[in-house]
Amino acid sequence: MKKMILLLITITTFTNVSYASFPVMEKDQIEVIETIEAPAYDDSKSIWGILSLSFGIIGFFTLFSPIVSIAFSLLAIIFGIIGLTNKVNWMEIVGLILGVLMTILVLAFIGVLILSGGMH
Repeated sequence: MKKMILLLITITTFTNVSYASFPVMEKDQIEVIETIEAPAYDDSKSIWGILSLSFGIIGFFTLFSPIVSIAFSLLAIIFGIIGLTNKVNWMEIVGLILGVLMTILVLAFIGVLILSGGMH
């Protein structure tokens, strides 16, 4: 135990003493400011469409778990709407439709489950 404490004290002292123990020469620095524009990719696919379609498909395949399915479906709806504000692509539309259909289907399933008195 004593050796461990001595080691910790030695390491702490060494780091505090050795930090900047050499002369630091300051030089005048010239500040260069450049404006960089983000490249525009006109023919590239939108990430929002890919996300919307992916979450729509995942929401479809997780239909047997209503909470997970509705979470993925809502994400598909959100990303589909964001994608439709930028550049309309077929993936945003399909993901949005899948998200809406899965949300309606899961809510209908939950409604039927509640009205029938739950699971027996």
